[in-house]
Amino acid sequence: MGWRMPSRLPMIIILPCRPFVPSHTKSDFLERRRFPMGDSVFALTQQGEVTRDGFINQAARVAAQLPHEGSVLNVSSDRFDFALGLVAAWMAKIPTLLPSDQGRGQVAELSRTYPLLHHLGDAEIQAYRLQGRDQKHLFDGFDQNLDQPVVIPFTSGTTGDPVPHPKTLSSLKGSAALINRQLGGAKGIRMVATVPPQHMYGLELTLLLPLFEEAILDWRRPFFPGDILSALQEGPTPVSLVTTPLHLRALLSLADENLPKVSFIVSATAPLPLELAREAEARFAAPLHEVYGCTELGSIAGRRPVDSEVWRWYSGVECMPEADGHQVRAAHVISPARVSDQLEILTDTTFLLKGRNADLVNIAGKRASIRALERAALAIQGVRDVAFVQGDEAEGNVGRLSALVVLDPSVSLATVKSALRRDLDPAFVPRTLIQVPSLPRNAVGKLPRSKLLAFLAEVS
Repeated sequence: MGWRMPSRLPMIIILPCRPFVPSHTKSDFLERRRFPMGDSVFALTQQGEVTRDGFINQAARVAAQLPHEGSVLNVSSDRFDFALGLVAAWMAKIPTLLPSDQGRGQVAELSRTYPLLHHLGDAEIQAYRLQGRDQKHLFDGFDQNLDQPVVIPFTSGTTGDPVPHPKTLSSLKGSAALINRQLGGAKGIRMVATVPPQHMYGLELTLLLPLFEEAILDWRRPFFPGDILSALQEGPTPVSLVTTPLHLRALLSLADENLPKVSFIVSATAPLPLELAREAEARFAAPLHEVYGCTELGSIAGRRPVDSEVWRWYSGVECMPEADGHQVRAAHVISPARVSDQLEILTDTTFLLKGRNADLVNIAGKRASIRALERAALAIQGVRDVAFVQGDEAEGNVGRLSALVVLDPSVSLATVKSALRRDLDPAFVPRTLIQVPSLPRNAVGKLPRSKLLAFLAEVS
């Protein structure tokens, strides 16, 4: 699902705009946050390159039009406009809400929970940044509490209702430093991404790295393979690709295409099959890094899957086993959080990922992970995408598995059924197998459970 255009978002309260007047004299935003300034390139936009000084000037103009209270819902589809709105909100001391779903129902709920909600789309940000003269001097005395929440991302809803998890400017900067170290340095590298900046993964890799580690932002969010190739080829080099297994699989399906050289590839949001990682590294002649994290904590571990299945915690991250799971804490994170995945702890710094606690299936005394079942299905030739789902207990379907598959024209549903019977324990062969044109994945490739169940009911 793509991000909604501003005109389609209901029940948004627009607050009167009035100039922001700072009350402090000590330079703080640019110094304590160490936002690198100067005439080096910060972003590639539709109009061309923008320097770091130019970006902060434009963000200040936007901030001058924002209110003094409430919160911001930034729905900009242009990544550069999103960055302007994000930093402008930081300057104006109001948090930015980052819901994983910007559909009508979710936005209406946000409007009830956060009544003073200021809407920022591409049109508003473009208008604000053109108003008035250079405003940067207004913020030379800006002072902000490092522990004040500046963004509030929400969980994706894949295992339940979305939950807010505030992030401070200090924690965001810490995340950027850890990811930068994992990638071996991103300074001067243009970040092309298929994921939106409203998701923590996209925010960290495509916004925080340019803001704090001097990577170069690219305004686009290509979706189709041809558009991804164009974005990689059209712009300054070096360049990298930030993506998901879903987008990567589609891109590599262009068997006859010569893929451009990239510095590295980053993948997250869903399990990455080893064969797909190997093919990506071979075709791009670049390392592929897989990132592990969650909305509650941000990115906290990484690995290069072609080298090892073992994950390594980022520096300063600690995992504490508990009776029914694991709690993770990190120096840059506001508070510890439980992870929703099954982990096999190897050492203080390494672990194996075994699946999600919420996706365990228990049938006839046997247990399996839905992710493992989906990996087995994806290994069948001709299966492009798949989702296993178990009915809710209230529906009386406990223990009954269904699966939705997207297939190449060259393979039949009967062939897939036969392969599943061959490869899976009989207890976990889906009772219902339905072929569909596509799955209702959100902008980062995830399948919120509520939408998956509704889609299953619709196509059954």
